[in-house]
Amino acid sequence: MRLDTSDPAGAEKLGIELARLVDGKRPSVVLISQTVEDAVLGHIVGRELGIPVIRIYDEEGLATSSSPIPSEAKAVLVSEAATEGQLIDAAKALLARAGGQLIMVAALTQLEGR
Repeated sequence: MRLDTSDPAGAEKLGIELARLVDGKRPSVVLISQTVEDAVLGHIVGRELGIPVIRIYDEEGLATSSSPIPSEAKAVLVSEAATEGQLIDAAKALLARAGGQLIMVAALTQLEGR
């Protein structure tokens, strides 16, 4: 399933629903990758939950972020597609440095043939 960024109402609806699913875990920060789709979806989730959104990068095994990870953060990694292990590892490494933890990975997926 691909997020259609040319459909703002659809993206908004998906983001709000994803925020509802994530809310019970009580995250303190949303992490996203550098794709436009992840930025759109992640910012909707962050807005709905009232928490900051931080972009993370994995540059050949070196994990970095667009801003500092808050101390003891409880993070949700939001993605519009199934997230590869490399990005999850980068999120975990950044959070560990700040004494935080990755509590959930929330990605949009579609089963084949559906």
